Amino acid sequence: MKNTYNFWFDRLGMISGFLCAIHCLILPLLISARLLLTDTAIENWEHFDYFFLILGLIACYVSASHTDKWQLKIAFWGLYCLLCFSIVLHEQIDFLKFVSISASIGLASLHLVNLFLNKQKTSACE
Repeated sequence: MKNTYNFWFDRLGMISGFLCAIHCLILPLLISARLLLTDTAIENWEHFDYFFLILGLIACYVSASHTDKWQLKIAFWGLYCLLCFSIVLHEQIDFLKFVSISASIGLASLHLVNLFLNKQKTSACE
């Protein structure tokens, strides 16, 4: 039962990580091109940053608490803290946008690794 939840939260982490990276890549392009976005829509679009942080927090907490590997736990929380830091301060420091994209892809990759390791562990137990 414990691993079933972990599989779902790893999938949630992968999906939210990749969606966050896509969001971070597409938003600057849409803003610079002014395609279908008014100033109000741009401000509302940026609220997705915090939505992805909440999804990431849930996925990181559950996945890190269900893994046996301390290296993965440190990597999950380290990348999540880096993502939070970069999202909060990316308006003041431009290069942090690239850091947030890298951290979200890194988190999605960690969830993929964790999912793979847990599936191996589950199949070895059967």
